[in-house]
Amino acid sequence: MQISMVDSNRLCPYAKLTRAFVHHQIILFFHIMKLLVLVITLYGMKLFELSFMENISWWWINGLGLFAFLWFEFFERMLGLDKRKDDMMHEKMRKERLKRNFNNNNTKK
Repeated sequence: MQISMVDSNRLCPYAKLTRAFVHHQIILFFHIMKLLVLVITLYGMKLFELSFMENISWWWINGLGLFAFLWFEFFERMLGLDKRKDDMMHEKMRKERLKRNFNNNNTKK
């Protein structure tokens, strides 16, 4: 039995929401990863004293590293941007889908 596109959308009403949410999480992940790449690059440039980095104090780089640490450990969780929120949403959708499918199977018999 094949399910047409209309039927699959009816069976999964959260499909568009899930795709948009996952897309948002991927974009956010790459924006945050830019911060880590920047910190690592600055550490490397300062360590080898390249270009303008030989005159900049270590405090600026360590401050940016501290900010990145605080972001990933505390602020991300406080703002609900960590994977736990995503996992809770998917768990809720799975429970609703199971409940809906078992209710449909019980009514057909």
